Amino acid sequence: MSETLLDMVAEGVAAGEVAVVADGREVSYVELDELSNQAAHWLRARGVGPESVVGVRLERSVEMVVALIGILKAGAAYLPLDPDYPEDRLRFMIEDSGAEIVVEPGDLTGLGESREPVEVVVRPENAAYVIYTSGSTGKPKGVVIEHRGIVNRLRWMQDEYGLTPQDRVLQKTPFGFDVSVWEFFWTLSVGATLVMARPGGHRDPEYLADVLVAERITTAHFVPSMLRAFLAGSVPELPVRRVLCSGEALPDELAERFHRLVGAELHNLYGPTEASVDVTATRCLPGETVTIGHPIANTRVHLLDGELTIAGVQLARGYLNRPALTAEKFVPNPFAETPGERLYRTGDRARRRADGAFEYLGRFDHQVKIHGNRIELGEVEAALHAHPMIAAAVAAVHEDRLVAYCVYRAGTALSTSELRAHLARTLPESMLPAVWTSLAALPLTPSGKIDRNALPAPDGTRPALAVVYVEPRNETEAAIAEIWADVLGVSPVGIHDPFLELGGRSLAATRICARVSRSTGRRLSVADLFTAPTVAELAELVAGAPSIAEVHSGPSEISAAQQRMWFLDQLSGPSVMYTMYEAYRCTGELDVEALRRALAQVVQRHETLRTTFRSRRGEPELVVSAEGEIPLTVVDGSAEEVVDAELRQPFDLARGPLLRCTVVRGEEGRFTLLAVIHHIIADDTSMEIFWRDLAECYAGRASALPELAPVHAALDQTGLEYWKSALAGAPPAIELPDSLPRPARQAQLEGTVEFSVPQHIISALETVATEAGATGFMALLAAFVLDLRRVTGRDDLVVGTFAGNRPSVEAEDVIGLFVNTLALRVRVPGDPAYPEVLAAVREAVVGGFRHQDVPFDQVVAALRPPRDLSRNPVAQVAFQSLGSLADRLRLDGIRAEPWRAGQGGNPFDVLVTVREHPDGLAGTLHYDRALFTEAAAKTMADRFVQVVHTVATAPGTRGSELPG
Repeated sequence: MSETLLDMVAEGVAAGEVAVVADGREVSYVELDELSNQAAHWLRARGVGPESVVGVRLERSVEMVVALIGILKAGAAYLPLDPDYPEDRLRFMIEDSGAEIVVEPGDLTGLGESREPVEVVVRPENAAYVIYTSGSTGKPKGVVIEHRGIVNRLRWMQDEYGLTPQDRVLQKTPFGFDVSVWEFFWTLSVGATLVMARPGGHRDPEYLADVLVAERITTAHFVPSMLRAFLAGSVPELPVRRVLCSGEALPDELAERFHRLVGAELHNLYGPTEASVDVTATRCLPGETVTIGHPIANTRVHLLDGELTIAGVQLARGYLNRPALTAEKFVPNPFAETPGERLYRTGDRARRRADGAFEYLGRFDHQVKIHGNRIELGEVEAALHAHPMIAAAVAAVHEDRLVAYCVYRAGTALSTSELRAHLARTLPESMLPAVWTSLAALPLTPSGKIDRNALPAPDGTRPALAVVYVEPRNETEAAIAEIWADVLGVSPVGIHDPFLELGGRSLAATRICARVSRSTGRRLSVADLFTAPTVAELAELVAGAPSIAEVHSGPSEISAAQQRMWFLDQLSGPSVMYTMYEAYRCTGELDVEALRRALAQVVQRHETLRTTFRSRRGEPELVVSAEGEIPLTVVDGSAEEVVDAELRQPFDLARGPLLRCTVVRGEEGRFTLLAVIHHIIADDTSMEIFWRDLAECYAGRASALPELAPVHAALDQTGLEYWKSALAGAPPAIELPDSLPRPARQAQLEGTVEFSVPQHIISALETVATEAGATGFMALLAAFVLDLRRVTGRDDLVVGTFAGNRPSVEAEDVIGLFVNTLALRVRVPGDPAYPEVLAAVREAVVGGFRHQDVPFDQVVAALRPPRDLSRNPVAQVAFQSLGSLADRLRLDGIRAEPWRAGQGGNPFDVLVTVREHPDGLAGTLHYDRALFTEAAAKTMADRFVQVVHTVATAPGTRGSELPG
């Protein structure tokens, strides 16, 4: 085999048109060829050449493809560095590989180098890539694959499957796994189109279904566990012609399910990273037992004492800088056809059937695969043993979950949060145990080895905590413990078990407080739960809490917030300042008439949606219509243009309706669903309720919806005094740097900048928060405050946020404006470290949320700040955390993906909004365009993301030590 990957890519450039599709951008083969030439020149100028190793730390993108090809053209081997991996693991991989340079985001953008080919000789025996796999010694090991091995694999693949330039292949495998190699280079070698899934998209079955259809994908790969999750949902008619499976065993029943639901070929492949991706393959036919098939071209498979071994051109060079391990695993081949040939020992058990096909039977050692991730249990165990309080540990798999069994020194069990934080410093998320079990001793065989078969199976009970279990002592504690167990899914719950260590978060806290309030008849806030974070403490607090006063706060009364919005509308005329909206891109056959009926039922169910606000003697009067029809508009055209036009259209508060719904039809089976509503009758939780009720009515299940009861609110007699005291002497209005001259009156010209924070950073930050007795929201808000402290130089800050203010279970199902603005005052004198800021923020949040039902307008009236029409009173900057949009809209037979969402305006100079997202956090920085340029706003957003990264990985950082 005298070819290289570069020869194959050159063939693709000559044959293809569109090479890569990513982030809505199409790149032609000519452009890809020229961009990668520039990257190669850039790398060569930095000393990169044959046998060099170049790290690539990029998300899935066009830049990633350019980097990989550019590195090969420079003669080097590429080293995938997944940004989701922990920093310690990435640092080890870079140092261990001797990588001469690491390509980071932006490095290859706007290069001025020549677009002509690079003069460098690349030979088949040169290294093409280095991929690190889990290592049994506790450290990952780098596998070096040469050009000749992977070229053989790709040539066989093309001969077997026959990809054409008209094919479109989905690249969704993280590039730290070798399946990605064929996704990239098989596609690009024949002139087909490589469609890059969005970062993190490989974990989202609904997104994958959408992208397979939308991008007309003809070939895709699935790990069996993800294929199972994909087939568990509603499977649309797919354009896919072939699906390839590898990475873990493919069960017969899963293959049969595929054949029933998907009209495409199914192929099962097998191979370790040490052998250029795959070495055996077979087509799975309905009714036949699944095997791993027969060896591919120029590859030989042998069984030695039941162990599957591999020989042939595809074998890796070995393990980078590990000669002893290489010699152990790559042994002389007793069946050699040429002198010096090697044999790779896989550690897999197999048998050969009469027809010559091989059946996979499992492992000889302790390497496992969970959801396609190759995990050496020894590496997990090594990380566990590195903890000073763990005397012995073993890792095992039970029902597809990684379980850690720990024997603690001196009989002291560590908390789950502490253990996860310890392992997360060196292991990726996929290698963190899902279950922790404490043992007095590890079970042993008669010979003294660990008896893995004797390890107890997890029983779904209370996790290992630092506190001992104490059962409820009275009826109140028993009732509260039962509510905790139901909401948190943990049983039993001891009276001293910490809420956060049981997996509690803000949403769970809201539900617990509402149910405890209903059960006891006592007023309880989320802040109370964080102040009293155990059953025992909460029961004691409840005993002294005030009784709930039943004061109706439904649509028959106008709240202070509604009065303010109505007054601004009267003062300035109809505007889009308080327009809320959500738009979803949908795939499936929509029954328009069923949707019309469903919308009518939802409107009839919620009188708020039939409400208007008219003027009576200069005061607002609320009017509820008995019928109240909300039309469903169905149009054809550009969804972007229709949505933009809808958002420019203000509401008439007196005439209504204050909700508009639009269906924008696209290609067959695709449409956009938009809801636009005025904030005076709804908040973010209301939108979640609206979509839930609409989906149930669309499916004909209106009768299954919970019955709406009158909403009652608790009166807080001391709340106003709290706010007057907390905000007394608050500093004057804040001015942010880089702002433009402030107009005499707020212009309310909103601009937005989007940003994101990856999941591994959020996980690390939540660990920091848990250790401080705080929530993830508090931790993010503290990062925001720390950044404000740095850029303004102020040690006394007032930051706005929002409380759901739904104090009862009845309110959980009602559409309406319940949300309230809270002005949180945070004092951070000196040069505080992040933990000091987090403690101050926690105190402010707990106090503020305890008195969340005092209307912000009442607080402003009591404080009587100087009248200033150029800015919002009391707080000029704000931060809010909202739930994910991913699962809000669930119409039967329809796949819906969040597309656009937001509020047409807000009264703050700057508002940062973050939402939960499958890949971490999705954020928006809202800014007043009259005060800031887009560049200044982007700088603020980038700075906030950088602060979050810094405090998540180095929590002790002080404001003066922040980068930038």
